Formats: sequence, C-alpha cells, structure tokens
Amino acid sequence: MEWLLARIAAKDAIRVFLKKRHGFSLHPADIEIAKDENGRPEPRGYWMQKIGYAPALSISHSSQLAIAIAGRCAAQQRLGVDVQRIEPRSPDFEGVAFTPQERSLLNILGNPPRQEWLTRFWCAKEAVGKALGRGLIHGPQSVIVKAFDEASGVVHVALGDRFAGEFPELAGAFMVVYTACHRDFIIASTLCERV
Repeated sequence: MEWLLARIAAKDAIRVFLKKRHGFSLHPADIEIAKDENGRPEPRGYWMQKIGYAPALSISHSSQLAIAIAGRCAAQQRLGVDVQRIEPRSPDFEGVAFTPQERSLLNILGNPPRQEWLTRFWCAKEAVGKALGRGLIHGPQSVIVKAFDEASGVVHVALGDRFAGEFPELAGAFMVVYTACHRDFIIASTLCERV
C-alpha cells in the first residue's frame, strides 16, 4: 500500500512540476516511474521529448504517509527526500546509525527534543543517500551529521570515506539538509547544496 501511495505521490509531483515549469497538463497514465541502474526512481514518458530532459525525482514513505518531490536540478545539485515517523529508537539502533560525534550532538538535547532530532538526523542521512542515487548502501555512517540548527531545522552533513571516494566533488563539503516536523513525522529534503 505504501509503495502504491509513493507512486501516486511521485506522479503528482511530476505533474505539478511540469504544469508550473512548462505549462502543460498530464494525466497520471502519461507518467511512468521506472528505476535507474541503482534503483533510484526515474520519471519517463513521451513528454520528455517536449522538455528535453528528465526531471529529478525522489520518493519516500513511512507508516502510510508517502511524499515525493520533483524538479530540475542545476549541474551541482542532487535532489533527495525522506520521511520517518518520530518514535523511540533503541540504543543499538543509535550505535549502528550514528558515530560517537553524532551521538554527542544528540546528547546536547533533552527529551523529547532528542527523539525528534534523532529522527531528523536519520532523515537527513536518508535524504542525502537518495539524492546520491545510492541510498545508504555503505551503511548509515556513510553520511555523517556535522551540525544542526534547532530554530531552522537545518542539518549539515558530510560524506563518509566511501561516498567521498565515489563523489569526489562533494568530498569534504558540508551539505545542507532541510528538515521539518509534520504531525508525528519528520520530513527531510536536500539539493546537496554546499554550506
């Protein structure tokens, strides 16, 4: 069910983007959501000949909530989104998902903000993994949270060694991930913009 909701959200994101950017309307059946060689969603359809490119697309779903974003990225941009429910996580999860430095950042916060920010950190990692088109294939510590701003919800991340080797143009850079709370969910989005 969540997979289907995500596909509907993806088609709607493409439809809205094409209407706003290019002024033409499509039906959901006009849009195919395929996968590239790494499993990243990729929109396709006859309309691509009219616009001359494939819009960037990212999809996420969690607990019967699905979201998608679509757009045209500049040369150095990569689009990613993630959604997760705020819920208790075990110390074992934290040990696998976060470096000692990331856990130190989280420990600055008291509860319940810590639980919310743990989810924001996790979503930020997932959004960057999706933006790279690889997910967290090298493990959750392949994207590392370096800083955050409680007031704005912005999280700054950097690539771990393996991703830095695969994406040398982003190696050593801090990237911006925007996070927001919606009901009991966190939504994170990024264009992999450098700080």
